[in-house]
Parts: sequence; structure tokens; C-alpha cells
Amino acid sequence: MEIIGYLILVIAGIVVALFGGGGVLLTTPVLIYFFNFSPLHATTYALFIVAFTSASGAQKMLRSGDIHIGLAVQFALPCFLTIFLVRSLLLPSIPDQFNVANLYLSRDTLIMIPFGLIMLISSLKSLRHSKRSPASHITPHPLTAMLQGLFVGIITGLVGAGGFLITPILHFVMGLEFRKAVGTSLFVVTLNSSFGFLVDIWSGAKVQFIELLLFALAAGIGLIIGFFLHSKVKEEKIKFIFSVILFAVALVILSDYSHRLIKINFL
Repeated sequence: MEIIGYLILVIAGIVVALFGGGGVLLTTPVLIYFFNFSPLHATTYALFIVAFTSASGAQKMLRSGDIHIGLAVQFALPCFLTIFLVRSLLLPSIPDQFNVANLYLSRDTLIMIPFGLIMLISSLKSLRHSKRSPASHITPHPLTAMLQGLFVGIITGLVGAGGFLITPILHFVMGLEFRKAVGTSLFVVTLNSSFGFLVDIWSGAKVQFIELLLFALAAGIGLIIGFFLHSKVKEEKIKFIFSVILFAVALVILSDYSHRLIKINFL
């Protein structure tokens, strides 16, 4: 099972290279289902793995001029605030098991079901827009970028993942050309994930660094493959594949954690 897990981590690296984010969408479930991590523990590891791969990708995109630095900073700074608040204050305060209106919930369920729903909504929107580009390439207002950054920071803080939202936001909402949206997303994901991982370490999260580096190495191999494929695959196909991956992983997560919720409360 672990061999399959490492192979999927390679695929996660490919996803990061092609889409400028989304690696956590595969990394977190792999760590949970193939390496028996808890969701909270998995998100800590996923933050480092994605920071590592995104930094490598961002360096390449920076050399080619495919990163909008100003927009990336406007996007990232609000993210830092919400990531810090969520991961250092909110998540540690949530008990492992609790009751809401006679419904028994676990912290894992509270994390993963919203994660799956956000992925599902994002995938459906991306599928709808995957075959067409934005109507115009606009200069985003700084306030818009900051508000979007706050939203992504909350998601990143809760589930260790937010990069899968950044490229669609930059491309479809803010009008950046797709390749520049990918590059800018890689830069933002590098900053956010690095910060989130450091907050977790500061908050007392325990990691095995040799194991962590092996995971990151597998994803790094995928990153190299992904950049090779990026020059061979048409942009429309990349967008479509990204949307399908989002949709498939969302269905798996929602099916699994909905079944757990029903089993605890009704069976």
C-alpha cells in the first residue's frame, strides 16, 4: 500500500507543476488512506510537501517571468493572518469528539466534509469554464486580491490546502493569463504552505523529518515530470484534467466521511 502511496505522491507533484496548486488534494488523502495519518497530522505533512514542490516550481516560473509578484504579495499577506489564527488558535481548541444539536461529530469530519464540498464546488465551476478563457485580462484591484487571500487562508488553515483555489481565482476571476496564473499561484502556495508548516511546528506538531523528506522527494520527482508535460499538453486539456481530478477526489472524500458521519449517528 505504501508503494502505491508514493506513486500517488509523484502524481501530486505533477499536479502542482501543471496547475500551480492542488497537490494537497492528493497528498492529504494519500497520507490518510495509505500511511494511516490522522487528517490533522496529514495536513501538517502536506503543507511541507507542497511548500517544497511549489518553491521548486516557482523558481522555474520566476526565471521565465510568469509570476505577478505584486499580486502574489497582496494575495499572500492576508493568508498569513488567517492561517495563523486557524492553525494556532481555532483547530487546537476543537475537541476530537463533540455534539451539536444531538449530532455527534469528530474533528476529522469537521475538517474533511467542508474540504470535500469546497473541492466539489470548485471542480464544477472549473469544468464549466475549462474550455474558455477570461473575457479580458484585467488588473485586479488590491482589495479584491486581499479578500480572496483571506478566504484562501481560511481554507488553507483548516485543511492544509488552498492552492487548488488560487489558479482558478487568478485566471477566471482576476483575468490573469493561464500560465501566469499558474506561476503566481505557485509563488503564493510556497509562501502560504511554508508559513502554515512553521505555525504547526511552533504550535507543537510532531514530524519525522526523514519520512517527510522521502514524501517530498517523491512529489519533487512528479514536479519534474509535470513541467515536461506542461510543454506537451494543450492549455484547455490541462484545465479540464485539473477539474476532473478535483471532482473525483471530492467525491471520494465526501463519500467516505459522510458514511462515517451516518454510521456514528444513525447506524
